[in-house]
Amino acid sequence: MILGIVIGLASAVMQSGSYILSRSFMAKNYSAKALTIYSQLIMGVLALAALPFAYPERITDGTSGEFFLWTLLWLTVIPIGQFCFFRTLREIEPTKIASLLGLKIIVLALIFVFVLRNPLSARQWFAVLISTAAAVGMNWSGGNKFAGKGLLYLAITLICFALADIAETRLVRMINSGDLLHDSIAISALCYGLLGIITIPALRFIKFDVIQLRAAIPYSVTWLLAMTALIACFAELNTVFGNVVQASRGVIAIGLELTLLSLGLSNERVLVSPQMWIRRILAALLMAAAIVIFSLSSSY
Repeated sequence: MILGIVIGLASAVMQSGSYILSRSFMAKNYSAKALTIYSQLIMGVLALAALPFAYPERITDGTSGEFFLWTLLWLTVIPIGQFCFFRTLREIEPTKIASLLGLKIIVLALIFVFVLRNPLSARQWFAVLISTAAAVGMNWSGGNKFAGKGLLYLAITLICFALADIAETRLVRMINSGDLLHDSIAISALCYGLLGIITIPALRFIKFDVIQLRAAIPYSVTWLLAMTALIACFAELNTVFGNVVQASRGVIAIGLELTLLSLGLSNERVLVSPQMWIRRILAALLMAAAIVIFSLSSSY
């Protein structure tokens, strides 16, 4: 369990960095569509290069059909989720999105209970709720107003990413070779390799630009590494518990942004009052409490 939490926190750091990198890409007036296509192609190339060394040696007996269906679900929801996520970044800055993505915990919990018929205990629900409250409250200043379009894209992003999380967890547990790192790299390489292949025809929807392709590399590499670590986290813990750990993204994103600002490497303006820092420290403590509560009440 401790290993899963550590891997989850590492993934949260890389995800927070990827949010800032994607915002930087679009700050150059490049489109969300371009970033979606270029990043999926870049990740596809990297994944296909890794696939010969990490191809799943076997799938649990009798689950090949289920493996195909979960892979198909992942390939469907990830491009939609990525595009809507990038569109959300045009409306909401990365430090706030990192916290608002904590709402995915609620979406996941509802899917687990009402769709997958996998109930949570009262203590687990309590951990989910306080983790969500911490994630949202971290950047709440009382005056934040988001455009309806941004909230719509955010809602679609949450649903798509939640379904992708569930699919990734099911896939990595189906190969279950006993080597968590190998299994996680295998599923990541397989899924993102396939995603890169099916993205190739989408190049006709944009005007190919080598400069934009290069600009998409930092985000693509960071996101792919983050997702590989996230898959390992889900396999070690479970999807809901893993996302409770992931709620730390809000604090991490703010810390990264402030570090970049102090080094003169960011154009974002993050103005944080002493009152907001107190609120964020309390939110971080709530997140830590949620992790402890969920871990003590978890059977995974």
